[in-house]
Amino acid sequence: MRFLAPAIALSLLAGAARADDITFTRGGPTGAARTQAVAALTQARADLTPCWRRGPAVVEIALTTDATGMVTTSTARTDGPAAQCVAGLLAVATLGRGAWSGTVQIAPPAPGTDDVGAALRVHGDALRACQSADPKAVGTAEIAIKVHADGSITDATVATSLSPKLDACLTKVLGKLHLETYRGKDVRYRLGLQFGGGDHAPAADPAPSGGPAPTRRGALSTDEMLPVIESARVGLTKCIAHASAKGTLMVRFTVRKDGTVKNLAMKQGIGDAKVEQCVLDRFKGLQFPTASDETQVQFPLVVP
Repeated sequence: MRFLAPAIALSLLAGAARADDITFTRGGPTGAARTQAVAALTQARADLTPCWRRGPAVVEIALTTDATGMVTTSTARTDGPAAQCVAGLLAVATLGRGAWSGTVQIAPPAPGTDDVGAALRVHGDALRACQSADPKAVGTAEIAIKVHADGSITDATVATSLSPKLDACLTKVLGKLHLETYRGKDVRYRLGLQFGGGDHAPAADPAPSGGPAPTRRGALSTDEMLPVIESARVGLTKCIAHASAKGTLMVRFTVRKDGTVKNLAMKQGIGDAKVEQCVLDRFKGLQFPTASDETQVQFPLVVP
């Protein structure tokens, strides 16, 4: 497992998205906060794909967030199981920053694009490292790419630039990537990479063992949290030892000021309910250091 300080916040936006795929029909954040919320919802949509297994349908969800961007209420405004499912999963989401309330309309993702997003997330460290090319770059860079059936990437074109140096790094990295886990057809994909600035490369952060980088936001530092996570490694290893599938589990939780865990949920699973519940049970009992405020965490655990 690898716990990494989030000097760069990375989000992969769903590919081939139309302008009206995710829109606010009432209220919602304004300005830059609105852009962040749409980006977060677009990222979350890849995890919502199972909600549309019974058929594609546009859904409307009424949302309220607190000052940290964490969703406090999520209510389906359209009928049907898809809307209920989406509302339930968004109830444990964090959508940018800032308190707001509004109703958002979400269309199901295009076939195959969710597979691209999952395959790209495996290479998150390589993309994050481009922050070092321009530590002053802050915002969301958007790159259009073509993903081929064999997992190769071509035609990387910058759609929204943050800086020439960052652009050059991203297009170079993407051109060398091979998405080993992609099993779809040739597809055009548009991804968003959100950078928070700073000169810390991923390799400089402490890591007890290999794995993708989690993210955290709040009072506790990585150094304060890492020993607690590491103390659970033996139990977590036992949980995934006999998993029926491979992939990356994404555990989402909040650490209260007193160090206890709340809002624990499996943001991304591998289709093995027994393994997923075992992992959640291990996190449930963790005791982190006390702090002046809460800390939101997303922790990835690779199931080899």
